[in-house]
Amino acid sequence: MNTRPLRTLTLMAALATAPAFSQKRTEQAVLIDVRNVFLQQPVFHGMAIEPSLKNGVVTLSGTVSSEAARELASDKVGEIVGVRTVLNNLVVVEPGSRAAASPASAPAAPSAAASADQVKVLTLTPPAIIPVRIREELNSHTAKPGDIFHGVTATAVYQSGVVLIPGRTPVTGRVVTAKAARPFVGYAQLSLELTAIRLPVPQVGDKTLALATLPLNSQGGARNTGNNGGLFGNNVGVNGRISNGPQAGTQIIVQPETVLEFSTAGPLLVAIQIQNGLPVPQNAATADAELSTDTPASQPH
Repeated sequence: MNTRPLRTLTLMAALATAPAFSQKRTEQAVLIDVRNVFLQQPVFHGMAIEPSLKNGVVTLSGTVSSEAARELASDKVGEIVGVRTVLNNLVVVEPGSRAAASPASAPAAPSAAASADQVKVLTLTPPAIIPVRIREELNSHTAKPGDIFHGVTATAVYQSGVVLIPGRTPVTGRVVTAKAARPFVGYAQLSLELTAIRLPVPQVGDKTLALATLPLNSQGGARNTGNNGGLFGNNVGVNGRISNGPQAGTQIIVQPETVLEFSTAGPLLVAIQIQNGLPVPQNAATADAELSTDTPASQPH
């Protein structure tokens, strides 16, 4: 019996499927590539950059010496295969600034005012729930992937008893997927995520930061305040109440003033003012015209 044709076909099949397996990368391998960027690129030498990775979302924490270096860090990491989003929380500390001053140039003893008034960076660790009051109507019949929506936090977000996100903090998000229901048949689909949040930064002013959340969708994976089942349901009314159960041929409608709960997918670094050892309450930031991100997330690969 001649088995050569069979062996040839088997070999060809193996070669055809090999690339598919090679494209599946572990998070450990992706994180190694991310760290190598900062080890091998001379421009980043001497800078304190600490990357972390979860579900394809890379968070960059630490300090860099210039705005150009911070932007380059996002660009280089965003080019790595397996990286879905880059959250750039790097802080620019220019050489010669007070934060970067050497011990020799630093004051011999801090003043009482300096010791009593300082800025501390805290981390909102995932998964954290951010309740958002939506401004615009979102309808599965008219919405398109990529459409932008706006809102404000419905309540303050606490961690360890400290307010990290004040109530009425401006946020922006986008439609991930949208599918209209056909008359009498088929179910509508709508998926949303937050992409940016505007926070007050002590001694700096209001800044817009990139934000990654899990998709809030009509098929599970997240929830709104009026649905214990973790779904949008079919029609969502004020404060997240579902006016009707899921029905074929009915659109998903999120009315203005609806409160939806989004779950964070990555850490968010928040700067707070400390005075006499206690956090100082902060007012919500003022939304700018477009809520354009100062630290943009890279586009999904």
